[in-house]
Amino acid sequence: MEQQKMKSYIFYAIGEIFLVVVGILIALQVNNWNEERKITKRTSTYLRSLVDEIETNEEKLSYNLNYLDKNIEGTIYTMRLLKPIDEDSLSDEAIVKALNSYINPLYLSILERSVYNDLVSAGILEHIEDQQFKKEILNLGESLDYYDFYLELASDTWIKYLMPYQIENFLVINSMDSIRGIAMPETEISINRSAYVNNQYFDNQLRSKLVFYRNLAGHIDQMNKEMSSLKQEIISRIN
Repeated sequence: MEQQKMKSYIFYAIGEIFLVVVGILIALQVNNWNEERKITKRTSTYLRSLVDEIETNEEKLSYNLNYLDKNIEGTIYTMRLLKPIDEDSLSDEAIVKALNSYINPLYLSILERSVYNDLVSAGILEHIEDQQFKKEILNLGESLDYYDFYLELASDTWIKYLMPYQIENFLVINSMDSIRGIAMPETEISINRSAYVNNQYFDNQLRSKLVFYRNLAGHIDQMNKEMSSLKQEIISRIN
């Protein structure tokens, strides 16, 4: 009789332990499911924001590329203008107009990358199992880095070379009547023609500028293709 009771207690205890273990396992599984849902939702939120950032950058790159193409065209026009067969036929006014229109600082939009940086720093990529998809996202960061690199090189053509040359030979023109309501002193238009007309040194400066502008424009073309492909890939995964 005692033995029978002992067996019953043992079976009961084993049953209780089994139920507790099963309960713990179920709770852990539910917790894992909840955690996975949170990760999936968080990842989708970041990816949607990345799509928005890509679209913003696509608009900026469209403007930048249009600006570069027009400036490249204008620079080539200026180079041809400054190589006349008859130098006396080229007026100072025509030179001034060309230099004012096309030989100036580079005004391009800076690209957004805060969402991309947050996505990487938040460890979102660790939850993306598709290695090719992960690589495409990382490539976006590299493209943004190279954009900054090419933009700096293109900007330096003005800052380091063309601007000092212009200050020395051209920028003594009274282009503004006043600054913040304070009248500017008048000055005569004065231009060192020999520094521009049939001048090989200045021509070489413009050719160098065109090389850097071409490289930047080419990178923008490549970025547009890569960003469009990545955007479509993200949309197909989160919808």
